[in-house]
Amino acid sequence: MTIQVGMIGTDGLLIAGDTRWTNTPALTNRNWAGGRFGHNASKITIVQEQGAAISCARSMDTARHISNKIIAALPHTETAERPLLIERMGKEVLDASSEKLDAQCLIAFAHPVPQLFLFQYATINEKWSAFCQKMETIAIAGDNVNAAIFWAERYYRPRSVELLIPLATHLVVSAERLNTGTISGLEIVTCTDKGIRRLSDESINRLRAQSEEWDRSMGELFLNHREQFSYSPNVIG
Repeated sequence: MTIQVGMIGTDGLLIAGDTRWTNTPALTNRNWAGGRFGHNASKITIVQEQGAAISCARSMDTARHISNKIIAALPHTETAERPLLIERMGKEVLDASSEKLDAQCLIAFAHPVPQLFLFQYATINEKWSAFCQKMETIAIAGDNVNAAIFWAERYYRPRSVELLIPLATHLVVSAERLNTGTISGLEIVTCTDKGIRRLSDESINRLRAQSEEWDRSMGELFLNHREQFSYSPNVIG
C-alpha cells in the first residue's frame, strides 16, 4: 500500500507520495513463506530524455513492470497516442498473468504542455481491464480511501505548483499518521516549464516539520477552544 497524489497547477503539476515499500511473502500451501517486512525507497521514476515521471502504487512489482514497459515505448510514441500506449502496456502485463492484479500509476508528461494521467486496473463492463485517464485537477493512487484525502477535497484550488506543494505534503504526512503500517516517508516531483525536478531532502525535511506543526496547531485550536455554551430547555417528546 502507498498513497500518492497528483495535482494540476496553473503552471504545471506535481506528484507527491510516500516511500514505503511493503514486502509480503507469497502464501504457499496456506502458510506464509516468511514474515512481512518493508523499506523506504523512491517510487517515482524520472525519465528526463522523454520529459516524463511515473509513480507506482498498489502492487509495486506489477506497477513497476508496467512503468518499465511504458518508459521503453515512449521514444516511439506520438503525444496523442499516450493514453492508448499506457493502456496497451497495462493490458500486456494483465494478459501475461493468471492472477487478478492490482496496480496504479500516476504519469506526468512535460511536453508539449504538462499533463497528468492516472493508470489503473479497473472493472469495465464487468471485465478486469487496463484503464488510463487524463486528469484535470487532482488524482489519488494507492490508499485512495484514506481519510487524509480530505485535505485535497476541501482545499485544492488551481494555484501555482509551488503553492500546492504544502497542501500535497500535508495530505501525504496525514495519511501516514492514519496508516502507519504501510505509509511512511515523503517525496515530491514537480513538472513545469523548468522541467521535471525532484525536491531536495532538505526541502522535504522542512515540509514534514511544517506539516507536523500545522497538525499540532489545528489540534490545539479545536481541543483547547473555550466558550460558554447555552442549552435548549428540556422538552418531553
